[in-house]
Amino acid sequence: ALDRMASECARVGGHGIVGASLQVTEIPGDSFAAATVEFKVTGTAVRGRGCPPLARPFTTELSGSDFAKLLLDGWVPAGIALGIAAAGLHDTLVTTNSGPWGTGNAEVPSYTSLMAHVRQDARSRLEQTARELGAEGVVVSAMTLHVRSDGCHAHLAGTDHFAEAVITGTAVARFADHRKAARPPSLAVLPLDRPT
Repeated sequence: ALDRMASECARVGGHGIVGASLQVTEIPGDSFAAATVEFKVTGTAVRGRGCPPLARPFTTELSGSDFAKLLLDGWVPAGIALGIAAAGLHDTLVTTNSGPWGTGNAEVPSYTSLMAHVRQDARSRLEQTARELGAEGVVVSAMTLHVRSDGCHAHLAGTDHFAEAVITGTAVARFADHRKAARPPSLAVLPLDRPT
């Protein structure tokens, strides 16, 4: 979906896309059709006056004003970076009995480990995507963690736990030393409570 959006941007002569928004829709399957996942990305194509075309248009989730702030500080978007990870855990006798007896609501170390593993894996994948885009960092726009439990199909008395972590953001690269670049003049602040 991101590649098709970038191709459409290049076709209309744009240098990049700002305000990109990703929508994911899960369509459950039935007896006639398999379950599917639909990805839809929309954004605004922008073009710099007098600039030659880019080999590949950039993409960013940042708004137009945030994009301008990024440029003024010497950074440029390299693309949208995603870090997605999922893992599962099957309850065992050790898992269900890992808390002290009679503690009621207590931490189960294997569940905590599942969450930590999925989050770390998503961060690693986000960093890998940023490196592949030639970026030096990421402006993170969203981090989500979804957890669910289902009955185990292999052992009817057991439970399977699943965790999915998703991190999205804009990968950024420095194109100018902001310490050397002249800052734009600040806007004048006028008090509105002065009598005329």
